[in-house]
Amino acid sequence: MPRSRGMGRVYQRGDVWWVEYWHKGKQYRESTGLRGARNKGPAERLLRAKSGEIAQGTFQAGTTITIMQVLDDFEKDYRLRGGRQAGKLASHLKPVRAALGTLKAQDLTERRIDDYIEQRLKKVLASTINRETQPLGQALRLAQTRQLIKRVPKIRGMKETNIRQGFFEYEEVEALTAHLPEYLQDFVWFAYYCGWRKGGTGSVEWEWLPILKQSLIQTPVQFSRDPYVVEIPGRMGICMPYVVYPINASRVFVRELFYIQIA
Repeated sequence: MPRSRGMGRVYQRGDVWWVEYWHKGKQYRESTGLRGARNKGPAERLLRAKSGEIAQGTFQAGTTITIMQVLDDFEKDYRLRGGRQAGKLASHLKPVRAALGTLKAQDLTERRIDDYIEQRLKKVLASTINRETQPLGQALRLAQTRQLIKRVPKIRGMKETNIRQGFFEYEEVEALTAHLPEYLQDFVWFAYYCGWRKGGTGSVEWEWLPILKQSLIQTPVQFSRDPYVVEIPGRMGICMPYVVYPINASRVFVRELFYIQIA
């Protein structure tokens, strides 16, 4: 008996449920990503949803675009929008590409994403996983906007426990710096007043120090095109002057190349 439009079935390949349906005489088979006997009902609901799309005339044939291609498109879009952290973005997405890159985007399910998270938790912190899955979600939403995929799976956000805490008080910084070598003292005081981490403090460049407004530092904000203005208290001596020996590097805090002495 010939199959009528939209009719189909659910079946298993191994432990995974697949759906089979017909549209305009062509057979379609898709993985649901659902596993086990308990998920037969959800698989059947997916099949009914497909049948509904066919009946309403909104059905689109499944795309063969892969997660790798979705991420390529997203990174290109990020660069074209003037994103300043393209290298960092690529680094965050590298493990996603390795684990999920060959998967068809339409086959990426919440279960697959949870499997990825579970495996990554054996190697990295929850905060690192969030930095990886957040751009994955953005990439999938971009693909959906471009009508390359129809559904974006929900990606769980992991609770982060490595949040900055235990900040030093002024007296504690004074006690600490008394035991530090001279080249580290100004570095620590700067980090304390600005609330920056080691990487941000170490990246401060001379060109960020205004010539006229010597009580301020201006530095590009990491995720914005606008300047970030930090008022520096007199304790740092950026009512200047500095005595510098010698100025032969672009960064202010450079061990052994030169040091800063507060006059």
